[in-house]
Amino acid sequence: MATVALQMTASVVVSVAAGAGLELPPDVLIVLDEDPELMGRGLAGHTWPDGHRITLYPDAFQDEEQLLRTVVHELVHVRQVRDRGVASDTVQLARREREAYAEEEAWWQSHREQL
Repeated sequence: MATVALQMTASVVVSVAAGAGLELPPDVLIVLDEDPELMGRGLAGHTWPDGHRITLYPDAFQDEEQLLRTVVHELVHVRQVRDRGVASDTVQLARREREAYAEEEAWWQSHREQL
């Protein structure tokens, strides 16, 4: 798949997610932080401690794969916060990050097989 930068809009997020069969929870607000100084810093997304907000950053929109991986990853964090509360220490935070990356990778591999 060729790398094509995506426009950073809410409609692109919804369209790309829907096209991949991802259902975005209606009670999760997706916020776009378009600060150009964040480009190229490797920051793609952040889930807020309330479990109801995800912020997406410019690097999430490098291409469709990166956007999908970021959305899946952050939705794992939403589930983690809702099921287990906010991480209480760095060990727990690191464990949750590994879990989110593992689920993201598994989802991506499954999605690619369906293409």
